[in-house]
Amino acid sequence: MYIGESVRTSLEEVKAHPLRSLFTLVGVILGTVALVVVLSVLNGVELAVNEGVNDLGLDGVLMMQKRQPTNRIQRAKQYLSRGLRTDDQRWFDGSALISDIAPVGENRAVVTAGTITRRVNLWGITPEFVTIKNRKTIDGRFIGDTDVRTKAPVCVLGFKLKQQLFGGDTAVGQQVTLGGRRFTVIGVGTKFNMQFVNDDDMRRETGGMYIPFSVYEDMYGKNAISYVMAKAAEPEKSVEAEDEAPPVSRRMSSSLTNCMLNLVPTPMTVKRRPPSVTC
Repeated sequence: MYIGESVRTSLEEVKAHPLRSLFTLVGVILGTVALVVVLSVLNGVELAVNEGVNDLGLDGVLMMQKRQPTNRIQRAKQYLSRGLRTDDQRWFDGSALISDIAPVGENRAVVTAGTITRRVNLWGITPEFVTIKNRKTIDGRFIGDTDVRTKAPVCVLGFKLKQQLFGGDTAVGQQVTLGGRRFTVIGVGTKFNMQFVNDDDMRRETGGMYIPFSVYEDMYGKNAISYVMAKAAEPEKSVEAEDEAPPVSRRMSSSLTNCMLNLVPTPMTVKRRPPSVTC
């Protein structure tokens, strides 16, 4: 009874004030559309930010690198230290907190494809690096164990570098020249989402090139390690892994505990630290 009366009264009001009713209806429609649009945009921004953070590949990652000495005592200890070596990875064997560890060589080099020459960032990596940073390819494959073991003359190009060298042509199977050596392209890295996460490392990677770490050592010297990356077994236990790394690193470098290493905790999650910050 009350419902019927309400409906009848409403219809009478609409008939009595048609223009006001029209404006009210338009206002409701516009408000609803605006709300849907705003929520859709916010959802898109959130997805883009999450994708950019994932492209950073730093969830649960620790980086260990040499620290420059600041006084004479530290310089003396650095002189005695034998530095980082590839076989020092054994010190992390059996660790329940660190699942993967990878030596990384980083340098600048000149790469040529046909008549096009570019000066690019070059990384010497192992398959563990691919796992740690969750790197993928849009074409071909990444560096594998066989490539490192056999010192295969192969490379993976960053997405931007592939565009610069080969344009719209297929890069996989093509050859490039690096340091007087011929390398066969076996893969092309994915395009990183840098719309909201603008990171220098991502920019260098997309315009750079990866080769097997064993080949990198042939080019730049045995144990030419720029830094060591480690992956926490569980991102939630990154702090515990961070606490475990320094004493193990000192044992890696020498029995005199004179290793000048700087533990660089990279961002584990957005909540803990902004993506652009490193210590």
